[in-house]
Amino acid sequence: MGQASRIGRNPIRALLIINLFALLIILFVTEGVLRMIGEKPGQIGDIMHYEKVDSLYAWDDYMVDELGIVRLSGAAITGTNDALCTKVSPPNKEKVFLDGLDHDLESSVMEVVQDFYHLRYGDSTTGEFAHYIQALKARSYDSLSTVERLNLRYASEPFNSDGFRSVPFDYVETDQPKVLLLGDSFTWGLSAYSITHSFADRLTARGYLVYNAGIIGTDPAQYLAIAQEYIARLKPDVVCVSYFMVNDHMYYPRIAKAGEHVNHITNGGWLYAHINGFYLPLEDCYEYIQTRVEVPYQEKSWFNYLCGRSVLSAKFWLLCQKLGGVYDFYDEHPEYQAQFDSVKVYDPPLSQQYLSSIESLCEKHGAKFMLSLIPDYDKLGEVTHEEARPIFPEMPYHYLESLTQDDFYCVRTDGHFNNQGMKKYADFLQSKIDSLLAE
Repeated sequence: MGQASRIGRNPIRALLIINLFALLIILFVTEGVLRMIGEKPGQIGDIMHYEKVDSLYAWDDYMVDELGIVRLSGAAITGTNDALCTKVSPPNKEKVFLDGLDHDLESSVMEVVQDFYHLRYGDSTTGEFAHYIQALKARSYDSLSTVERLNLRYASEPFNSDGFRSVPFDYVETDQPKVLLLGDSFTWGLSAYSITHSFADRLTARGYLVYNAGIIGTDPAQYLAIAQEYIARLKPDVVCVSYFMVNDHMYYPRIAKAGEHVNHITNGGWLYAHINGFYLPLEDCYEYIQTRVEVPYQEKSWFNYLCGRSVLSAKFWLLCQKLGGVYDFYDEHPEYQAQFDSVKVYDPPLSQQYLSSIESLCEKHGAKFMLSLIPDYDKLGEVTHEEARPIFPEMPYHYLESLTQDDFYCVRTDGHFNNQGMKKYADFLQSKIDSLLAE
């Protein structure tokens, strides 16, 4: 009676208590629902290809040379090519072969080794490139042209001495069309199954001398550095840039520099090294990415510690971060603050500047230049043109209009061409290359 009368005499207090209990129930239920759908306490982001590890290390299968070009390392080239030249007999020949490699390989390199192992020893007999190599092997070596001999060597040694998945980067005098391919993982052939179903290898099987300079995770700054080094040396008839309408957008200027990876290639994922337009060394790059995935520095800030206890408190931390009131990466590393403050974001991206320089090199050395767009599988058709026009206002480009989502894997972690898409794109490039050469 006394309690009820006190509440009755304080209706505002009663209303506050009721609202507080209601709020707590709502927060409790919301927290539970968020956890049920997969969100985790302290999580503030989700960066693709990042994985939290206890001990971070970088793979040594890729290197950056003195020109700033990302390529396969000497150890990876020698180890894998030597191993592919050694015949291993059954039983369990593939396991014996892989166990015999002199060091562990990063997954993208291992996939090439496995696919070319099957190609070399007759286990892979399907696809244009496999049939082409079988036909070459059936002929006498003396009857083969210089280009055919190079391609036969490539089938046994898929990594050339310059560190690319290609025939040797040597000048060849030939009547066959010579094509230099510049690009990223699409040009490398990632996600083709097997990798010899890639558009680069399909073009090889169709009679072109293909210099494939595609390297996973690279960008137009890399393409320009490669063009500056190799166009004069190889004297290609056509230089084709396959521009991916996601990763190739250059929102910040980047110059290829010795020792600076585009991505740190680690057991914790492929980590983009030029965060916010400037280079971060491996340890700092990993730390920065961690601060974008979970509430950081919980051991150094009581506020961060409390916000790391639940899903909702992590979202509150994000709000405070936008207001500039939390302990974050640039508080921990003030040496990077000045660089961050000085960076300019370019929108639309400045990618055309890099490609225009490549085009000028082509004109200087008598090569045809070709820009071909590879779209995001979520932005096909006219959407790709709408995005491309402000990026390339003065540069003609080619785009395969008939691409559909059936030509891609269409999953968050893999948006590359499937084998059907690889074939369709190879057909497209072939028609455009032939048209250019006929002009």
